[in-house]
Amino acid sequence: MVKLFARPLPIDPVTQKADGINLLNFGRPYMRAFHLSWFSFLTAFTGWFAIAPLIPTIKEDLKLTTSEVNSSNLTSIASTIIFRTLIGPLCDRFGPRRTMATLLTISAIPVGLSGLVTNANGFITLRFFIGIIGATFVPCQFWTTQMFSSSVVGCANALVGGWGNMGAGVTYVLMPLIFEGLKSSGLSDHASWRVAMVIPAGICFVMGLSCLLFSDDCPQGDWSKRKQQQIEEIHYAENEKTVEVHDANKATKTKTTKDDDNDSIISEKSPKVHTPSRPTIGMFFKALKNPNVIILMFMYACSFGIELAVDNVIGYFFHDHFALSQTKAGMIGALFGLMNIFSRATGGFLSDYAYQ
Repeated sequence: MVKLFARPLPIDPVTQKADGINLLNFGRPYMRAFHLSWFSFLTAFTGWFAIAPLIPTIKEDLKLTTSEVNSSNLTSIASTIIFRTLIGPLCDRFGPRRTMATLLTISAIPVGLSGLVTNANGFITLRFFIGIIGATFVPCQFWTTQMFSSSVVGCANALVGGWGNMGAGVTYVLMPLIFEGLKSSGLSDHASWRVAMVIPAGICFVMGLSCLLFSDDCPQGDWSKRKQQQIEEIHYAENEKTVEVHDANKATKTKTTKDDDNDSIISEKSPKVHTPSRPTIGMFFKALKNPNVIILMFMYACSFGIELAVDNVIGYFFHDHFALSQTKAGMIGALFGLMNIFSRATGGFLSDYAYQ
């Protein structure tokens, strides 16, 4: 299932998706997409929460109240909720690679412009726009779903999601160190935190370009080729009177028949071949009414929602309650986010095991 290195990567002949994960393989299209998806999400998380480790300095510099800091924390999460809903249809339309690249490059702008903020209202507004980058979770998961078969997709999604979430831990280590480095070079606190914010912005921009130039949307390559492949498979099935259907780890063949009045008909007991349709608003609301979707929404809100809340405040909490320096508070707070190296992946392993 998950190996450090193995050749060749097992591929499902029906779906053309990978049946395994080789962590030390960086080849296209499968493992290149795997590694770029999690590293892009990690980069996004680093930019998203880059302000959080520096809150003690920023609060003093901008003369912010605790209420204003809390409001900025809320807006940074609220915008993510809105844009994650909007990004899903864009992934369906343009593919995960372009969507990820667009989010990273556009969101790098408000991250880099953080140094221009001078008051509370500007700070709260800025964090709202920075929060858009949190929507990268959608193409991150969508990307690996296109590349890996149902036997390992749980592990793949959990690994890229969890390792991406580590960005919250990385930024708590990275940003205080950059801040201290700039201070030691002669900059004031006022200037140091503003210049420091340019670093994660630059990383986000570079990662966005990397996704666009060095990876693929799906096993067929570009997103447009995926549609052509699906059409060719359906035409082939009609001409040969045989349709291959992939169910979990096994492929079955279903015979079709013809008569004078009808086209080829697939047995009612067999899975049907259908042309993928473009998502509509009606389909969205139909999915929203599904009890399974509603249950998963609440489960995710109670788990990941709490994680985001903690990521926003953990550094300042240690600084304020235990009189730790900004850097030391960041180092300790980083442990919470860095636990995603194993914690979230565990859920994926258990999901795939339960599916089998």
